[in-house]
Amino acid sequence: MHLKTWMATGLLGLLVACGAGAPDAVGEETKDKKNFSIVAGEATVQAGADGNVEISIVPAKGYKWNKDFPAMLTLKSGADDVVAVKTETFKGDAFKSKDKQVSVAAGITGKKAGASTVSGELRFSVCNEESCIIATEKVEAKVTVK
Repeated sequence: MHLKTWMATGLLGLLVACGAGAPDAVGEETKDKKNFSIVAGEATVQAGADGNVEISIVPAKGYKWNKDFPAMLTLKSGADDVVAVKTETFKGDAFKSKDKQVSVAAGITGKKAGASTVSGELRFSVCNEESCIIATEKVEAKVTVK
C-alpha cells in the first residue's frame, strides 16, 4: 500500500472513530442543536369575554432575537368552537422584546365553557456571532373557558 493511501485511510478511520460524520447541508440545523425554546402560555377566560394567550421565543445562551427578520405568527381557533382567535396573523410590532425573550400576546374570545387549544405556526430567526437560524415551528397554547 502506498504511504499516501495508507495515511488517507488512517485519517478517515480516525475521523469516523471520533464521531465526525458527513457535514450537514448548508444552513441545516440538526434536531439535537437547540438555539431557542418556545413557551406557549396557558389562558383562562370567561365565556363571552376577551383575553390573551402569550407565545414567547427564548433564544439560547449566545443567541439573540433577529429583529431584522420578518417574523410572523399565524394562529387558528380550536376546532371545538370553545375559543376564537381575534387576530390570525401577527407581524412586526406585535413581537415585543423583554428580558432576553420575545413575545406575542394573541387576543382570544371565550365562546363556551370547556378546554381547547389555539394552534398555529411561528416563523422567526435567532442569531449568534457566526450565523443566523431561520426557524418555522408549530405552536399550541391551552385555553380554558369558564
